Amino acid sequence: MHKRILIAYDGSQASRYALDECLMFNPRDSEIHIVAVIHDLAAYTLAGEYVPALAFEQDAKLAEKDLEAAQWYLAAHSLPARTHAVTGDPIEVISRLVKELDIDLLILGHKREQRFAARWWKGSTGIGLMDRVHCSILIARGDRESEN
Repeated sequence: MHKRILIAYDGSQASRYALDECLMFNPRDSEIHIVAVIHDLAAYTLAGEYVPALAFEQDAKLAEKDLEAAQWYLAAHSLPARTHAVTGDPIEVISRLVKELDIDLLILGHKREQRFAARWWKGSTGIGLMDRVHCSILIARGDRESEN
């Protein structure tokens, strides 16, 4: 039984699969955390020009709204969860939370629509985390037909 579960959530269909995977464990006695990572301000620069803080603020509000929806979804299934909206690099932020919260299961969604070349070029958060965290990682993948 997993005592502490962390779900990476960004509001996408793939991250909703991560919530559903958590439900399949029926973790009634587990401590559940949901994290949304907002890219740090450096991601909001364009050709050396700073993009107004408005874009960052909108993303932060959207992340908070997504977290609230995820929290309500789990609560509707009698699973309370704590939420964390954190700014930074997803791999760094998630790795740090896994350590700080003593997580023993990390659940990530997998976006199937990306082509192999795009995943290879951009890298994968899941792959990046495999060498950084000392807990089990579950990659949630939905049914291909339901994604279309």
